[in-house]
Amino acid sequence: MNQLATTNLLNCLECQQSHLYKNGVTKNGYQKYKCSQCSKNYTETSYARKLARQSSKLECPQCNSRKWRKVGINRIGKQQYQCKNCDIRFLENPKFTYIKEVVTGIDCPNCASQNIKKSGFNNQRKQQYRCRDCNRVFILNPTQESSKNLLPDNITLEEMFEYDIWDAKALGLKPTISSGHYSLNFSRIKSSWLKEASKKWIRYKASTGEKTGTLVSKIRTINCFSKFISDYHPSLKPKEIDRKIVEQYLLYGISPNLEASTKAHYINFLKQFFEECIRYDWANITRQQLIYSSDCPKRKKSLPKFIPDHVIKQLEDNLQYLPAPIICMIKMLRETGVRASELKETKFNCIRQDSEGSWWIDIYQEKMSKDISLCISYEREHPSF
Repeated sequence: MNQLATTNLLNCLECQQSHLYKNGVTKNGYQKYKCSQCSKNYTETSYARKLARQSSKLECPQCNSRKWRKVGINRIGKQQYQCKNCDIRFLENPKFTYIKEVVTGIDCPNCASQNIKKSGFNNQRKQQYRCRDCNRVFILNPTQESSKNLLPDNITLEEMFEYDIWDAKALGLKPTISSGHYSLNFSRIKSSWLKEASKKWIRYKASTGEKTGTLVSKIRTINCFSKFISDYHPSLKPKEIDRKIVEQYLLYGISPNLEASTKAHYINFLKQFFEECIRYDWANITRQQLIYSSDCPKRKKSLPKFIPDHVIKQLEDNLQYLPAPIICMIKMLRETGVRASELKETKFNCIRQDSEGSWWIDIYQEKMSKDISLCISYEREHPSF
């Protein structure tokens, strides 16, 4: 028959009642105790540990609860704690509060689930979220959704014109190999007249055979000009654009942190946009010349970039620890000098041998829009060398 506890254990730490009784032993031989009111189990060691936690000043930074548990060590050797009430993880040092925050109030755009967790940042430093149910990764800005989630099936080109995000494949364009762009996003263009004119411009340039990457760059140019208008001239009409407005844009609109070549692209694309808007009457822009070739900044002569010899030596010394396909790609890159994005998109059976016994690899060069053949060593044909 169970006996009442006669040790130093006082009240139950959960219900604060003094109804603890002996309840067998653990597999290690320690006496177990159980509360007759809430059925909470203790040993003398666990009771002392929980009592110390309750008397501790450590509290959850969100709900101020003292019911927490240890959940391992972080990267810098600090003890992590997790609140039993709200599941917030925190450190004892308040400088590092909220290590992993529970995400609430966010629905997955794919399955509408609220079982969401944070999943790092994208290349624009925006917070990403991942759905635990369907594994979809997304951000909160709905204007950045992909075209496949916004456009109806079997949409025509005329119907797609009314949307702010276009599917590049519907225009007969191929996604870029390097970045994988397949959407054209006009949602950041605030002015209605500028958005409509830019859509007509991009649709026309797509019909002339321009690549997806070039069209994306031209939309970035219009985004930059649109931001300048909304910041400095929110009520600007197209007929009010003059040389003074353009000079102000060149001075304040383009970020000074951009490279000279990127600034030149922005200026030349905007010049082309103005000229074709006038030519095809897409916007009521003045017919005087607004941008000159001399407005583009001069490019700085830079030395060729190279990988230091000690880095190459470290790579060669540790090459055998990498997977065989990666080893093959690294050696192929060093021998041929092609881009990594082009090499990873090579087709099956891309290596062939000519009549003289030399080995060649066939690669599609995106920059030149053509197939090229490069001579390679025989051992490259075998990835397990």
